Amino acid sequence: METRVLVIEDDQEINELLGEYLSLEGIGYEKALNGEQGIRLANGSHPDAIVLDLMLPDIDGYEVCSRLKSARDTRNIPIIILSCMCQEDDRFRALASGAFRFMNKPFLPDDLLDNLRLALESRSATPVNAPAGEVLISAADSAATVAQLNVMLTSIGDCSTLSETHLAQLREAFIGLSEWVLAWGKQHGADAALRVRYVMNGCVDHTPASEIVWTIDEPRPGILAALVFQSAVGGGHFGLSYSSSNGSGEKSVGPLDGWYQFIAKTGAGQFDKQPAEHVIRLTRTLMGSDVGLELPTVTVGGTRYPDRLAAEARGAKR
Repeated sequence: METRVLVIEDDQEINELLGEYLSLEGIGYEKALNGEQGIRLANGSHPDAIVLDLMLPDIDGYEVCSRLKSARDTRNIPIIILSCMCQEDDRFRALASGAFRFMNKPFLPDDLLDNLRLALESRSATPVNAPAGEVLISAADSAATVAQLNVMLTSIGDCSTLSETHLAQLREAFIGLSEWVLAWGKQHGADAALRVRYVMNGCVDHTPASEIVWTIDEPRPGILAALVFQSAVGGGHFGLSYSSSNGSGEKSVGPLDGWYQFIAKTGAGQFDKQPAEHVIRLTRTLMGSDVGLELPTVTVGGTRYPDRLAAEARGAKR
């Protein structure tokens, strides 16, 4: 079957030039001139790969990428971002939205074709229904971090009946966690890292998982040691060491409300700490496609959240 690539680019001349490059390589070409049209074509024709611009006239490329990577029918399609927005924050945000690669304009056609080949190879090599894995969230290599998170989120989508909305919330949760690690690394050293192991229990063949368990620790004492396992300030329920500023007027990384948001967006109904091992564990029970519409009552160390904190977590989820 012919390989087909969808190009989502509002500059018609650039779009059609890309189409000519693809045609010379015997690759089929589809054209979209805005984000919504691109999403419709992707859902209708299921291309083998997508080349996506960030600056589009209706919705930006970040949203297009995030929506495609959260949707069941398109999340396995590799996306290459091709943009003149070349700041490091742009690159991180593009990869965090689910892109396979980020390329700057101007570009060399051979580089684009090489990245397309890698994208197509990665698609065929990506395990489907992989029920377990590991992610190293590292301040030293944000690109590797988001690549591993994208594999985890794709696996969770393949192994569950979670809706696009809930998969998008999971992406927000773990990208937010990686941003904490990056910020912590800038303050305390570039070797800051968290290790996330995940298991989707009950995912066998095509049977959806009955629960997801995330176990989070760190190779070296750092963000968890300081923010989770030290004595709480002001009676915090997670045992977080937290102050309103770090002396420069900036908020500390990972304040209490940030952890509430993280737990709320994972949909975890159980949050356990193991102080001796410096490990935290979150468990999300999957009861069907509607799970996560209401946050389960979160339990910490066997103690239920007070109603006020549960309400704050629900509010953070919105």
